[in-house]
Amino acid sequence: MKKKLLSLALAGMMSLSLLSGCGNGGTPSTSGEAPPASNQPAGDTPAGSADISDSVDFVIYLMGGPESVGMPDVVNEANKILKEKINATFSIQYIDWSDFQSTYASVLAAGVGADIMYSADWLSYFQHIEMGGFYEMPPEMLDAYAPRARTSIPEIGWKDVSFNGAVYMVPAEPTIAANNYMLLRGDIIQKYGLDTPTGLADIEPYFQAIKDNEPDIVPFNGNQDDVRQCTPFWLYIGHTFNGLLPGGGTGTYYYTDEPVLKNLGMLTDFEDALIKGAKMAKDWYDKGYVNPAALSAPSSASDNFVNGRSGIAFGNTISLEPYAIKAAAAGYEPLLIPTDSWNARGMAPSYAGNGFSITASCKEPERALMMIDMIMFDEEVSTLLYNGIEGVNYVLQDGKKSLPSGVTPDTNTYSGEAQGFWMVPNAARLLDAGLPEQYVAQVAFVQNNYNTFNPRAGFTAVTDEIATEVANLTALFNELIPPMQVGAVADADAAWDNFKQQMLAAGWQKVFDTVTEQVEAFNAGQ
Repeated sequence: MKKKLLSLALAGMMSLSLLSGCGNGGTPSTSGEAPPASNQPAGDTPAGSADISDSVDFVIYLMGGPESVGMPDVVNEANKILKEKINATFSIQYIDWSDFQSTYASVLAAGVGADIMYSADWLSYFQHIEMGGFYEMPPEMLDAYAPRARTSIPEIGWKDVSFNGAVYMVPAEPTIAANNYMLLRGDIIQKYGLDTPTGLADIEPYFQAIKDNEPDIVPFNGNQDDVRQCTPFWLYIGHTFNGLLPGGGTGTYYYTDEPVLKNLGMLTDFEDALIKGAKMAKDWYDKGYVNPAALSAPSSASDNFVNGRSGIAFGNTISLEPYAIKAAAAGYEPLLIPTDSWNARGMAPSYAGNGFSITASCKEPERALMMIDMIMFDEEVSTLLYNGIEGVNYVLQDGKKSLPSGVTPDTNTYSGEAQGFWMVPNAARLLDAGLPEQYVAQVAFVQNNYNTFNPRAGFTAVTDEIATEVANLTALFNELIPPMQVGAVADADAAWDNFKQQMLAAGWQKVFDTVTEQVEAFNAGQ
């Protein structure tokens, strides 16, 4: 999955005019206990008593996109299976990463054109429950129409996605991944006799060698997403962290690598580290290491990396896989390296971070749940949606997938990871024979060295009384932070001071104090 300090770029909304299998339906409930996992065996077809004599088509919203050339063929093949098994089909719409939080909310608020939504805590899953966006799935409904999910997800998973005891998401089987990783060119490191960087802190000799000797490559040739996530602006905080409020633009954070939840202020706890990071970003910018048009560039560092135009690519240990494969096929030696030592470890497994929800307006919620169960947990369907069509997009050799004869990473028309099918089980993610050994070894390290706690589990900030301040702070963050992150400011100290004063004037202290009070109440109840 993408992201995890996620980008907050601005863009337009997606169309909502598609016909849907859903209309008016259930409303959220706030009573009951978290449903236990069922022992009911999963058969070839769902065990519920829904009338499936009439065919129904569902519109499913995923994150990212756009649709690849091979996507229609893969969806058509999946629909053949689904039509036979549950007499239902689906089509896909995408929510672009540009302004994804507000676009996602708008799709739900429209009440039409969406039946099933990719959902996650980082997409404000719990907040959307409070606003009536999702359909409640009682235990008996899950038992009847999602038998595979009930046998695959343990009780802790259902508890993690429960809101006041009620379930509104079918959670995916967690994957162990680590954010804030990068790909570097090992062949360039060897060519110029450099030491392999351990992270961003000691990467400058690598950047300088590229700038001095490789005229077709910009050391850091990325776009606004890359700038927001992976410049040295965040480097000196010294912990993995995330935003306590949706979007992360309000300057309220928490450490994800400490077991007790604590509200941390961007303007207070992080101030010295961020000023130091802003100065390092400016130094990179002034030395010509960074594409000066990065904030408006269309291509990501990852795309530019595999095309020989960037010395670095950014992502997590899952999202970088296809780029490592393409880079290796192009004759490069991609090295998977964490941006810093504290980001080397894997994230705590999170059930609430990846799954599917039914929209509250759904006319056919039982049928929709059957569809979710098939996509997420049917072996044939999930393997197809993640890997593509065997013989067209891959072939199996010794248990690993390889490209068919005549197909290259550039000409392969489908990738389930790129198309947003992140909710499939781990067994559906066939290991790619094209991954370099170093990449596989680093992923193995992550999967065996990860945080076992999630300090935020069970906490949802209530923002009703600070909604105006949150909106204003987020707008300021989006306007003033990116230039500091890329280093395109005349003076880092002055830029920070301007940002700080405007944030304080927009109500940052009120938001911080409100969230701190809620965190302290949450901790007292543990």
